[in-house]
Amino acid sequence: MKIKGDALKVLKTFPDEFFDCIITDPPYPHLERHRAVGTTTRLVKDWFPTLSMEQIGLIFKEAERTLKKNSSIFVFCNGLALRDMLNTLSKIFEFRQVIVWDKVYLGLGYHFRNRVEFILYYSKGNHRPIKNIANVIRFPWKESYRKPYQIYKILLETSLDLSKENKVIDFFAGSCPLSKACSFFKNIKCFEVDVNFHEKTK
Repeated sequence: MKIKGDALKVLKTFPDEFFDCIITDPPYPHLERHRAVGTTTRLVKDWFPTLSMEQIGLIFKEAERTLKKNSSIFVFCNGLALRDMLNTLSKIFEFRQVIVWDKVYLGLGYHFRNRVEFILYYSKGNHRPIKNIANVIRFPWKESYRKPYQIYKILLETSLDLSKENKVIDFFAGSCPLSKACSFFKNIKCFEVDVNFHEKTK
């Protein structure tokens, strides 16, 4: 199910303890650094809006209410945002692990160019993964503007009991990789809030 609207407002429409898992890629303010100068600015004109860490914190606080006990949260971020995202999320959820996604190919930029992205694994309560895998996922990827559904699929397989019905949400959907990943599993209901229609919270 794809929902067009403000992430915070949409989350408020869901009841308590409704979702089994969150997988999302927030538009954190650190992305503005890449927009200020360089090749990225010349190539991309139609940028999505970013949010402050305070705004992101408010959204995740509301998301916590909608999560079931002993559920999982996975949040993508880059190295620039890592410290602030950890500080913000650790006030709301229980920290579990930092997962490193090795993209194999070098990203845009200069000097020590990005080849990895981080996925912050948190829980509400005592979530235990279904599968035992390493905290490094190696999956080749060249595109910087969207995420591969295969990474989302790995996170779903690792964190959910797929013999039961599960409800999963991405409230910063973008190119909607979660819905593609969920299509491989008959017992997962996917909810995506389109980031392109997100209104900044006041």
